[in-house]
Amino acid sequence: MSTTVNKLFDNFNINLQKPMKWKMNNSENKSGVYVIAITSDVNKVEMFKEPPFDNNKIKQWMNVSKDINIDGIKATPDMLKEELSKFWLSDETILYIGSANSIRKRINQYYNHILGKRSPHSGGDWIKTLKIFEDLNVFYGYTENYKEVEVSMLYYFSKNVSDISVSNMNKPMPFANKKLDVIKPHKIKKATVK
Repeated sequence: MSTTVNKLFDNFNINLQKPMKWKMNNSENKSGVYVIAITSDVNKVEMFKEPPFDNNKIKQWMNVSKDINIDGIKATPDMLKEELSKFWLSDETILYIGSANSIRKRINQYYNHILGKRSPHSGGDWIKTLKIFEDLNVFYGYTENYKEVEVSMLYYFSKNVSDISVSNMNKPMPFANKKLDVIKPHKIKKATVK
């Protein structure tokens, strides 16, 4: 069963703030959790059967990380798309779950991150391979125990994915999250540079 944004936040008693697009300049400078989703409706699941990759963004990634490879073989755009596609959940709307001691600062770091760089936000950088990146929605809520809530949200998401998603991967996570107990078993190496 797909997880709606509203169900995820309600489960942890986090009050959702007004959803925003990128460049969150009018949110308060507080700690909390955030979710990046395809949908603009907290109660609706919108999805893409296949990941809508942007070939130009993938090529830019390869120009930044010139040694990027798939298990030791120099990567091509098609190889990267094929590897990333293994982690796409075709029946989910949530693409990333994160937390920060300053939601506003972290979201701006995410938005301004250059794919292939280690900082400021390489943790969820796969999302920047998508042509829909600018159209994605940011949902957030404030909480002081943001790190614990983020992990709990990831577990909740993982336990509530469809049978199809479970059969396709062990411990499924949102597409752009790369770690929950263990790192996603992807074969992309040397993906970032300083």
